[in-house]
Amino acid sequence: MRSLTVKVGQPIVIDAPFAAEPEPTCSWSYEGAELKPDERISMTVGPKGAKLTILNSKRKVTGKYTLKATNDSGSDTATCEVVVLAAPSKPKGPIEVKDVKK
Repeated sequence: MRSLTVKVGQPIVIDAPFAAEPEPTCSWSYEGAELKPDERISMTVGPKGAKLTILNSKRKVTGKYTLKATNDSGSDTATCEVVVLAAPSKPKGPIEVKDVKK
């Protein structure tokens, strides 16, 4: 899967097409921890692929998302790197001024 870049607040939508018979069971993980559906996260699986949607993205959800598809024939994984862009945080001070010349 391709890497994905979104701005903070936008939804993250990862489409993972596949061709498998019988239709596999799928699970998604973030940085190795299994994801569970909730009010922000939805996961769907169809005969031609799987989709992960995360609403209202935040910078802290930047990282690797992995889909694991398993059926009677075996299993396979695919990984997508997601980057959530946000304005930089305020600098922490105090500011030190050095090497100022006139």
